Amino acid sequence: MDPRLMAAARDWGWVLVRGIIAIIFGLIAIFTPSETAVALLIVFGWFAIADGIVNIVRAIMLREYRHTWWLGIVGGLLGIGIGIVTFTFPAATALTVLYLVASWAVVTGALQIIAAIALRREIEGEWLLGIGGAISLLFGLMLFITDHTTATIALVYLIGYFAIFTGVSLVVSAFRLRQLKELQRFV
Repeated sequence: MDPRLMAAARDWGWVLVRGIIAIIFGLIAIFTPSETAVALLIVFGWFAIADGIVNIVRAIMLREYRHTWWLGIVGGLLGIGIGIVTFTFPAATALTVLYLVASWAVVTGALQIIAAIALRREIEGEWLLGIGGAISLLFGLMLFITDHTTATIALVYLIGYFAIFTGVSLVVSAFRLRQLKELQRFV
């Protein structure tokens, strides 16, 4: 048996824990969407500040070895600045993130539709790619035209459902890995 698969089977419990945590996070997001949106902004703000500090420290420590060490300081200062902006203007930060997600969904959706059209003679089932692209495109447009608060809450719901789906798949995988581990004993 593949050693990587054996290692995964041995650590099935950690996969289960990850799945349970994802499900709990998803449920929290769905049942408290406003609070989750605020919490995500706070976590992002602190992450940006911490990451900026680490970049600055790393740049200073590496200044003897790299002639572009100052770029780390610039990047670190930008990160700290973004963190401060997040705390100073949380609504603007949330709106910016919303527009970034909406833009990403529109662009990737359009590209998927183009790819589906280009691949229609090459592969079977290209229509699934096209449908996925259309859904992404419509989702992005919905985020652009919907009231910003409603769109932000919808995005939190989407994150919550995604986390639950991911968590359930991890839990199922964990139990399958556990079965594989049990089979290893008899081999």
